[in-house]
Amino acid sequence: MGRGHVREIAPFGLGVTVIVTGTFETDMLTDEGVQDYRSFEGPYGSICESIDRRGRLAIKIAGTPERFARGLAKALDDTGPFTRRAVGPDAHMLLMSNRLLPNKLLGQVTRAAMGIPRFGSLRTDLSRATH
Repeated sequence: MGRGHVREIAPFGLGVTVIVTGTFETDMLTDEGVQDYRSFEGPYGSICESIDRRGRLAIKIAGTPERFARGLAKALDDTGPFTRRAVGPDAHMLLMSNRLLPNKLLGQVTRAAMGIPRFGSLRTDLSRATH
């Protein structure tokens, strides 16, 4: 929904709240009760290992579900016609970065933070793996 749509529904007393969530500790993010079928072999192995390491670091700084619930409740209390709310410190950083950096640069920064190589850099590795 774009801002134009927000203006269309505002006369009815309706608003739009976009919630950008950060990382929060849930069973999805932990190894508890999860079977891991990933393979760290082949051309994607090093990327998977890098993302796994960085993901485990994110889990260490993740907020609790209770903290998320408090942030969500606060966001839902907003009565403005259009609000973009961040829930979690990493979400605040993402929103701030989104305001300051052009989309292309933000994509490059995000890719680097996640440990994902630049576009096309594995093309030669992939062609070697299939021959």
